[in-house]
Amino acid sequence: MRGRGETCGPSVVVLRRARYADLPGLVDLMRTSQAAERDFSPELGERRFDVRHSRRCFVRDLRQPRLRWWVGCANARIVAMIGADFRRVNYRHAVTRRYLYVHSLYVVPAWRGRGIARRLVRRALRWGGRCGAQQARIEMAAGNAAAGNLYRSFGFVTRERMLAVPLKEAR
Repeated sequence: MRGRGETCGPSVVVLRRARYADLPGLVDLMRTSQAAERDFSPELGERRFDVRHSRRCFVRDLRQPRLRWWVGCANARIVAMIGADFRRVNYRHAVTRRYLYVHSLYVVPAWRGRGIARRLVRRALRWGGRCGAQQARIEMAAGNAAAGNLYRSFGFVTRERMLAVPLKEAR
């Protein structure tokens, strides 16, 4: 991400809801975040990032009333993002019928340690509460200790674990 006009001075990072003009920055951050995710989960393997598909997904998401994307901007450049989906479960036996799914949190490495991720998570949780969500859920790579510490500071607790094995290695 460096080399594209990024400065890390005392700039103020402004959080705001994402808009269509942000599409190039959102797609760029999604590409970078997926590469970083492979560092935490190498079993995901190499996958070609599809810029057109990512752009189409963002365009669709920005139109949805139950989905939100927020960005952190500094020096007219997007340096952070987070997504949140308000979900309703129609299954009548579900314990939690309205919940917030928080996803795709990413802060450009040079901008970390400034409280940007905390502010983004707080904004998403507040929006979910206003929508009537009873619970917030998030998934993260097991090895991402910094993210785990951030989420636990908001009160998130481990509820489930997902295990994975490539089928060619399964016994």
